[in-house]
Amino acid sequence: MKLTHLIAPPGLFRIILAYLVFINHTFPLHVGSVSVYLFFMLSGYWVYAMWFKEYAITNQPYWNFLTGRFWRVYPIYYTALGLSFLATRFVGAHDFDFRPTGALVAFHYYFSHVFIYGYSALPRLAQIMPPVWSLDIEMQFYVAAPLLILVWNRYGAWSVPRLLVYAVGIVGLAIYVDLIWHKVGFSGYMPNYLLFFLVGVQTAHSGWWPSERLAIGGCLLAASLMVGSMIVPATRSLLVEGKFAGPLTPYFQLASIVMAVLVAPYAMATVRKQPESAWFRRLDRDLGNMTYEVYLFHETALLIGWHYISGTRLQQIPWLFLVAVAVMPMAWVFYQLIDLPMERRRKAFLRSRQLAAAAPPTFPRSEPVAP
Repeated sequence: MKLTHLIAPPGLFRIILAYLVFINHTFPLHVGSVSVYLFFMLSGYWVYAMWFKEYAITNQPYWNFLTGRFWRVYPIYYTALGLSFLATRFVGAHDFDFRPTGALVAFHYYFSHVFIYGYSALPRLAQIMPPVWSLDIEMQFYVAAPLLILVWNRYGAWSVPRLLVYAVGIVGLAIYVDLIWHKVGFSGYMPNYLLFFLVGVQTAHSGWWPSERLAIGGCLLAASLMVGSMIVPATRSLLVEGKFAGPLTPYFQLASIVMAVLVAPYAMATVRKQPESAWFRRLDRDLGNMTYEVYLFHETALLIGWHYISGTRLQQIPWLFLVAVAVMPMAWVFYQLIDLPMERRRKAFLRSRQLAAAAPPTFPRSEPVAP
């Protein structure tokens, strides 16, 4: 078998990442953060590519970009929020029973749940839909992305503006690692994750295409580290919580960063993988776009599933598998009813804003998917 056959197309890879988050929320295994960091890298690539393909050729590209992101993110988000509200009422949960005290706390709570910005800085008990924390970081990236793209295209690799951006990313990640090291928790601010996003931006800008050996080798090494840490009793608490929780449990984010860096070449290799069949290309595109729905709706499906599932964790596995399968048709329905109509509106809006002498796009296909 050729190594190139082991590189997944972009849509399939993103669905796999979304289901790793599902596994993280189902079993005491810390793999969700790896997926989120890789989503940030992929977002950097696709936002860079999409900017030149769709927005740079319009008047007021920055405003059009933010408007396009609004149509992509908020309709599905509000749908997921409404379904989560109905599900909590159905199962008698209390996710919506948090009552903020004080004007500033209340403003932060309601503003973040309406507009997403600031969501990751909310206390855990105040987050109605915890996965939205990464969507908040993604929204912060959207605000900064056009400026980052401008810097990458106007200035050289060792220019002062680029070095300043790198410095912000390095300092941000260092602060994040320090928070983890001192067991404070994770941060909810974009600079702490900037280097992940820049991996995708730099890949798109430079045209880097990782070799199959580098991509597969990085994945195998990350898998070996994950399996090895789970097998060795002294390191098991690094990735497995619950009854295996131990002194290394607070450092699972550090392990996730290392594994995400190792898998990064594979993630960047998927963005250029083109399925040969036209039908498969369409399917892969839809899978990639549905990643957003899977990411947001899986917790609602789990909330209902846990209401009916009982027994030991081993006995629960077949039922949890059914919940995982049920998420896909649920995501497909809302993709068809909401996402695709919004996408047609977004495309029409951009066509109406194109410059008369717009140059042809220089980047290929596909819509980036929020985490």
